[in-house]
Amino acid sequence: EIIKSIPLSNESSLALISRGGIKGQLLNCVTDYCEGYWNKVADSNGPSLEVMSNAYIEACHWSTITLDTI
Repeated sequence: EIIKSIPLSNESSLALISRGGIKGQLLNCVTDYCEGYWNKVADSNGPSLEVMSNAYIEACHWSTITLDTI
């Protein structure tokens, strides 16, 4: 219900509500990576483990910098 009240694209809503579409597949891949399901990430059609690892490190760095500015 909350997601439906937020002005998101249909594709983003579908991803968040039912993990559908390309964004839903990517969300599954990110969730699997964060939960340590490396085999699921490696077996998916999503980004490689190397790409996911680099993106995760970059996101952690960005969040640290952002929090330091608050």
